[in-house]
Amino acid sequence: MRIEPRGPEVALANGRTSRADGEAAALVEFRSWLATQPADHWSTFQRHFPIAERSVNSREWERALGAAGWLGVSWPIEYGGRGLSLTAALRFAQELAAAGAPEIFNITGLELVGPAVLRFGTEEQKLQVLPALLAGQIWCQGFSEPDAGSDLANIRTMARPEGDTFVINGQKVWSTNSPAASGCILLARTDPDAPLHRGITCFLVPMDLPGVEVRPIAQVTGDSDFSELFFTDVVVGANMVLGEVNGGWRVASEVLVGERAKMFSILGTVHADMVEALAAVAALPMAAPGTVLLRHRAVDVAVEERVVQWCNDNVVENLAAERPDARLESTMKVAWSEVHQRIVQLGADTPGLDGLLEADDPDTRNRGKWLYALMHGRAETIYAGTSEIQRNIIAERVLGLPREPRGDDR
Repeated sequence: MRIEPRGPEVALANGRTSRADGEAAALVEFRSWLATQPADHWSTFQRHFPIAERSVNSREWERALGAAGWLGVSWPIEYGGRGLSLTAALRFAQELAAAGAPEIFNITGLELVGPAVLRFGTEEQKLQVLPALLAGQIWCQGFSEPDAGSDLANIRTMARPEGDTFVINGQKVWSTNSPAASGCILLARTDPDAPLHRGITCFLVPMDLPGVEVRPIAQVTGDSDFSELFFTDVVVGANMVLGEVNGGWRVASEVLVGERAKMFSILGTVHADMVEALAAVAALPMAAPGTVLLRHRAVDVAVEERVVQWCNDNVVENLAAERPDARLESTMKVAWSEVHQRIVQLGADTPGLDGLLEADDPDTRNRGKWLYALMHGRAETIYAGTSEIQRNIIAERVLGLPREPRGDDR
């Protein structure tokens, strides 16, 4: 695949270049491109539409973004990116949200797998995975297991070495968008005798290999965003190891930092939902029952959402400068997930009982968006690390409080 260079720098009169000016020019170019895109069908990409329908439409949209060079903008130019800063990438995500463009469907691939491959991958892996991601290839994540969710180091999926291959057996759960995925970033134990954190390896597993089974999980929303993954004697080459053998915990830690701290697309959705909820509250007649209380709540969530966005700006600036701040990274996941739950609760409460109409009701508004968002949002304080576990991390690692008593000494 031939990669056209798209650099962030512009020439100055003295022959030098300015990265900041180049990024500002790229943002202007992006706005112009976005304004030319047909937006009349964007509503069919929204999260509350069935995943089968949404995945097809979203893939076409992301292929268009990728073909124009607007995906992976912070990735190096030689791999199809634009070489922009993480701060610039955040601005691009904010522009998408402000335009009412669809949320990025392939968050796992673009915001987790791509950066992990850039950091830990071989040249062969980079050339194989990164251009495909920018062309619309979807990836899923195989980290959590039935007995190893927040306690991720306790995974039991095994990868047994056999010559220059590994044979994988085990089960994963809560894998987002896996029915549509072509690849899975997977953690498996390769040394059962090593300490829990040291015997794990990260693999890049094609989903069409023999022995890979996807079982969708029916959710309260009526959709199946999450699935169980089963691996039965799945054979992968050693060239599919991401990072070092038995060094998967380091890779996983980097992925989880990205998942918890700089989820640009999700934060764009949080902001868009906040704007829509505030507009609905503002449209209520002052004499309507409960309007005053709803307006007080609207002010509260608006302030909270703005603080979350500011914190994320700081996280991104620190990551771009290679000075990660555990205090912010540990609090961001708790903050955005709980704020978004309050936002969608406000959106569901504002129309009264009409907010509880499901998508198949002829009187529903916007295909039952707020009811769907209310139910779907319950998962946000669970996935990517539960709020309870995150608060333990904040207490022990950020505030330096005594370690919570545990049943073992891992």
